[in-house]
Parts: sequence; C-alpha cells; structure tokens
Amino acid sequence: FHDLNGKVNYNLSESSIISLSAMYSYDNMYNPSADDIEYDIEWENLNVALNWLQINSKSLFLNSLLSFTNYKFSSKIGIGTNTVSSSSYYVNPNLTDLIFRQTAELNWAMNQKLKTGFEISFHNYDLLYNEYYDLSYEQDPYAGKDINAVEAALFLQNESVFFNSLKTNLGGRLFYFNDTNQLTFEPRISLSYELIYGLYLKGAAAVANQYLHLITRNDIALPSDLWYPATANIQPSRSTQYVFGIDKYFDEESYQTSIEFYYRDMKNIYEFKNSPEINPLNNSIEDQFVQGVGEAYGMELFFQKREGKLIGWIGYTLAWTKRKFDDLNLGRVFYPKYDRRHDLSLAATYSLNDQITFGATFTYATGMRYNAPTGQFIFNPIGISGPAQVLLDYDDLNTNKFPAYHKLDLNFNYKLRMTKTELNFYINLYNVYNRRNAYAQFIVFSEDAEGNEKVMLKRISLFPFIPAAGVSISF
Repeated sequence: FHDLNGKVNYNLSESSIISLSAMYSYDNMYNPSADDIEYDIEWENLNVALNWLQINSKSLFLNSLLSFTNYKFSSKIGIGTNTVSSSSYYVNPNLTDLIFRQTAELNWAMNQKLKTGFEISFHNYDLLYNEYYDLSYEQDPYAGKDINAVEAALFLQNESVFFNSLKTNLGGRLFYFNDTNQLTFEPRISLSYELIYGLYLKGAAAVANQYLHLITRNDIALPSDLWYPATANIQPSRSTQYVFGIDKYFDEESYQTSIEFYYRDMKNIYEFKNSPEINPLNNSIEDQFVQGVGEAYGMELFFQKREGKLIGWIGYTLAWTKRKFDDLNLGRVFYPKYDRRHDLSLAATYSLNDQITFGATFTYATGMRYNAPTGQFIFNPIGISGPAQVLLDYDDLNTNKFPAYHKLDLNFNYKLRMTKTELNFYINLYNVYNRRNAYAQFIVFSEDAEGNEKVMLKRISLFPFIPAAGVSISF
C-alpha cells in the first residue's frame, strides 16, 4: 500500500485565497498461492480539488469548489476444491465523479447566520462483475454495465442564537437525480440549549436519500462489495435519523464530556439474494438483488481533554444494526456483517516542547459478523455408488462473529522550523503488540491421519506489527 497527498495555498489578495489539493492511495491484498482460497483485492483512490475562498465583506463568505474523484475496487476471489463455498466471485466497479459546488455564508443580523449553496455532480459508473475472474471479461467492451448520472442539489439553512442559551439550525436540501427523474426534499433541524453554565441539551433530526448502494454478499467473507446506483428499477435508499444528547464542559472548557443517543430508520436497502447468478454479458444483475429495510440505534459516550501538554479523548459506542428482507433469512430479522456491538477508541498526545510530541491510539471493536455453519451431517447417496458426503447445516444469517478487533499504535514527531519552511519528521509504529486481527474466516474440508474427512475453520489476518517513517514539508 502507498499514499501520496499534498496541498498548495495561494493568497490572491487579503480577501481571496485559492488552494489546490490532491490525494492518491493504493492498497493491494493478495494470496495467489493458497490451496483453499485465492484472492487478489485492490483499492485505488484519486481526488483532485480546486477551492476558491472569497470574503466580499465582513459578513459575506463565498466558497467555490471543483473536484474530481476516481474510485476503483477490484475483488478476485477463487474458491479451492476443498473450500465449503458454493461459488467464487469477481467484481470491479470503477466510479468517477466530477463535482462543482458553490456556497455562501452571510451574517445577516445579530446572532443570525444564513448558509446556502448548490452542487452539480456528474457520475460515471463502470461496473464489471462475474461469478469468477476471467481476463477476457476485462477486455470485452460489452461486459458489465456503464451508467451515467447527474445529481443536482440546492440547500438552505439558518443558524440562530436566542437569549444566549438557545441555538437552532433549521434548513433543508432539495435534491434531483436524473437517472430516476426524482426530486426530493430533505429537511434537517438541530437544537442546543444551555440548561446551566457549561451544560447543554441537544437534539437533531434529519432525512437523507442516497442514490449509490453498497451491495454485499453474505456467503463470502472476503470483500465482495458492489457499488451500484439507483436506476428505474432500483430505488434510492432513504433514512430518517434522530439524535438526543447532553454535553458538559469543565474547568473553563478544558474538559468536555458528552452522552448521545441515536436512532436511524432505513428503507430501500439492497443485498444480493441467496446463490446469485451473476453474468457480465447480460443485464440481469438487478434481478440478483433483493430489497429490504433496516434500523440502527445506540449510545455514544465521549470524554476529551482539550488543553495542556497532554491532550486526548476517549470514545465508546454501544450500537445495534438490524435488517429485514422478505427473501433472506426466511423473512426474519438479522444482523448485517458490519454490525458491531462495542467500539472503544482512545487517543492521546503529549507535547514535550514546541518541537517534540508523542502520540498513542488504541482501538477495540466487536468482531464483524459472518455466516458459518452450526452443525454437520453425513449424507449417503441413494441408488448410486459413491462415498458418503459430509454436509453442513446453517441456522439464521450472520449469527457468528469474528474475534474482537484491537490494536495499539504509537507515533513520534519532531518539527524543525526554518525561515519559511517547516519539516515534520515522524516515526509510526502500527499494531505494536502484533495482534493478528481476523479479516476473513471460512470453512474448509480436510482429512485426518486415518483419511476421515473433517471440517476446519481457517482465518485470514492482516497487518502485523508495521514500523513506518517519513517527513512532511510545509512552505
């Protein structure tokens, strides 16, 4: 894997700044020599953005953005003969976005701030998929799908302060998607009230529509995600989210603590149906999707030290995510693969002086869910000769979990300032205690010393202890 990013700012005048930023990243995870499962998975991201900030007066800010984004994902999964899986898989979506956004911010009265703007996005979705990888499919111009779409959005919101204790943010977003010829309105509201000094009650509600679906397979543990846009047959997903929380600041806001509760209702969610038949040479891919609903809810705790030589924060989330599809899991509610019950994050930075800083982060999360058999039985062929077969029995969908995920990262930074240049030398130590976190788990058949067939659970782990060093330059 490698990453490259940079940013250049240029002051056109005291009231006008233009900036150019770019980011490129590439990751490749592969295991071409495996006996049980062969995989070659790649992620590639490119973003270039041109931004122009203008201050026309003391109360009017204008911001123009032109952005180009390209995302590529390739997943080649080949299943060995002794692997307990019905199919292999290949997917290669290539997503390109060109976005223009214009925003304005106006302080039109005392404690009144108006924000408005519009955005136009041009999308190209080049989607390639198949039940197995074949080089000829990549070279066939008629394989897969090529979809173009245009999005347009107009938003307006007003931030207000009343009685120095009540803050409101009321607004909405008008959204148009040409591929489905839909015009939707997304209202949003948030409130914050200072009950006593340093103690705030807050609440929010918002409606959101998403026209790009992340469609997953439950029968393959490795990444099999297909990004697919809304079409005439595939509806955009829609969610309504509610949030309520309490914030408390201590010691002149040097410390902050908060608790927040949320609930999100989701409609028009899509996944692959059971045992999908995927053919890149016809347009039947949408026939392999099933539609359902979902909900997510939970609680978040947060504590932060904001000032001093030692700063940092602790965050904990207790969450549930559920889905229901008439055509999956016999119509019963199930937990999707990304449902994680507990999530804990700690981050701390200690500044020895203006040049030297030390940092540490620790993360812990409940393992992702996956589909695994709950038992096995022997099947003796009837009426034909041949050995008995060991078959597996499954219960509800995604009832099993990976082992818990956790790791500790350490870093050291040294800043060297010259006349107009700043050098930042750093050393990063990832996964210090070499935790072998599970990335995928699957079942294989093997034979014992007596030649009897048995079932074995195998695991793929990623990212052992990794040291890294580098330098960033600002001028």
